[in-house]
Amino acid sequence: MLEDDFISALASEFPDQVSIRESIVLIGIEIVFDALDRAQQLGLRLAGLDGFRSDPDGLYPMLDFIIDLSPLIEQEAPRAEQYDSARKILRNWGKGPDLVELVLLEP
Repeated sequence: MLEDDFISALASEFPDQVSIRESIVLIGIEIVFDALDRAQQLGLRLAGLDGFRSDPDGLYPMLDFIIDLSPLIEQEAPRAEQYDSARKILRNWGKGPDLVELVLLEP
């Protein structure tokens, strides 16, 4: 699967910034823009972003940092619009999550 190839390549290049926890792939906020660029180049559709905080006691979803971009997919908006929307949202997150899950769909 293309998504698996994306995750493997990203984890290989940024081993300290990519982790799999509780069956989800989490990407450090420091490389989220790199991850978005790669996913877009592969033609993956971006259905959403989920933000998480991590501390020694566990992993915590941040409900204020869950973004649903699936309406753009349903409207058949260009993939570039999905990714541009995500980048704009991420730039405005400020002091937000330290981990992000990209909700990706195969082309």
